[in-house]
Amino acid sequence: MRRQSKILIQLLTLGLLSSAICFADVITGSFTITGTAIVGATSITFNPDAKVATNTPSDDSNPTVGSAVTLKPLSEATTPIGETFPTLTDWLTTTSSVGNPGVGDVALDLTFLPTGINPSAPIGTPPCGISGGSVGNLCTPQIPALVSPGNPLGLSNFNLQNIAGPEFTASFTVIGTARDLDGSADHFTGSFTATLPGTYQTVLAEIASGKTPTFTYAAQFNFTAIPEPSYLSLLGIGGFLLVGIALYRRSQRA
Repeated sequence: MRRQSKILIQLLTLGLLSSAICFADVITGSFTITGTAIVGATSITFNPDAKVATNTPSDDSNPTVGSAVTLKPLSEATTPIGETFPTLTDWLTTTSSVGNPGVGDVALDLTFLPTGINPSAPIGTPPCGISGGSVGNLCTPQIPALVSPGNPLGLSNFNLQNIAGPEFTASFTVIGTARDLDGSADHFTGSFTATLPGTYQTVLAEIASGKTPTFTYAAQFNFTAIPEPSYLSLLGIGGFLLVGIALYRRSQRA
């Protein structure tokens, strides 16, 4: 019986170790990037000037402050708003410029762009009018070209709000999967924000006339562990337990 109990303990230890391995070296914490982007009614092009501004790492997988950041453009043709689209691989990548090259480099794969939060009116009508504007106005433009099964109102992914100054903020959210160089992965959400002088009505007028204004932004990315490895580890522990119980019962019958 002592031998069987020893085997059971060893199996449980192995199961716990496998569970720990499943959670090793994932991307955790958060980081912020800054840069500029050219924005149109249905597309966003990021200029190649983004850098990692801050980070709050809990392991070496987080990108290093000062790392160069490259972002692929977002277009309604490939990234429909409000519905899952085929993964945009390596949408955001970081390249370490300080410390050890390659350490902390990550790639973010984009899978979802949520719609804005205020489905009020198309561009040109209140409160998304292209004239006037006052502090507190909030607008998520409706753009006919953005209509899709997952976005029947044709909402933009941008939330625009006039604030005191006069200034306004423009923000949008991205969702996807992050990978580091050793293949570990996490879910991520990112929130881009820009604060600009004037009112958002001015920018809406520019976009409605076909112009593409340039925004200076800050983007905060947050990470949460993908749960699938935990399920696999729990299944593994359950298997070890079943084997151990079977061995124990066999020893009792003997």
